[in-house]
Amino acid sequence: MKPTKVVAGFPGTGKSYMFRNNTENLVLLDSDSSKFSWASKGVRHPRFPQNYIEHIKENLGVADFIFVSTHDVVIKALQENGIPFTLVYPGMELKDTYLSNYKERGNDEAFIAFISKNWDNFITNMMLTDCKQRIELRNGQYIKDIIDQII
Repeated sequence: MKPTKVVAGFPGTGKSYMFRNNTENLVLLDSDSSKFSWASKGVRHPRFPQNYIEHIKENLGVADFIFVSTHDVVIKALQENGIPFTLVYPGMELKDTYLSNYKERGNDEAFIAFISKNWDNFITNMMLTDCKQRIELRNGQYIKDIIDQII
């Protein structure tokens, strides 16, 4: 069974970019939690996050990397299920850069306002999260730039 690295990446750190631009012939999964967290528009899936964790477990040993969400319920479920993960997040000082990036990539204003309002809390919580490895990105750095550092 191949070793799979689970990477919990903050929004905008390059999970989807890395998935779409895979030049290393790696088996990558961009596991967007929204596909598991909603039963229908505005209705939470009753089995979330367990259905998401089951998807991750099914792909351990199949993929080289599984990119997952940093939602607190997902992080907690990874921990409770004993799934080691690397947490990738931007430095605290990169708030304006990330908010600008979200706007450029077409995220809606509600998402941008939510991230803006909660930025300090989100980043602080990531800095304190118990995980296998934590990587804080610098300005201009994305997952593609640190993929070889992930253990």
